[in-house]
Amino acid sequence: MNMYQQEISEQDKHIDEINYVVDKLKDQQHLMKDGLDEMGQKLSDLEEGIDKNGVRMNAVQKKLSKLLQTNDTSQICTILILFGILCALIFLVIYT
Repeated sequence: MNMYQQEISEQDKHIDEINYVVDKLKDQQHLMKDGLDEMGQKLSDLEEGIDKNGVRMNAVQKKLSKLLQTNDTSQICTILILFGILCALIFLVIYT
């Protein structure tokens, strides 16, 4: 009987080791789940920001399209001249 008790004792030790490993795996699983949930939330926030910027970009493109459809060449020339001045001012600020 002593031999059977010894075998049962060894099996209990192995079961305890397995339980320890399973508990560690559960802890790691919870940490990974928390990390994935956090990343998912960040991706959702990023997607929302991209959608908002896409709407803004479409509005700017519509305005730009409307502006470029004008036949008033003096208005286009004025815009180009002002853009050139802006570029020159930026150049001066950076290299001065």
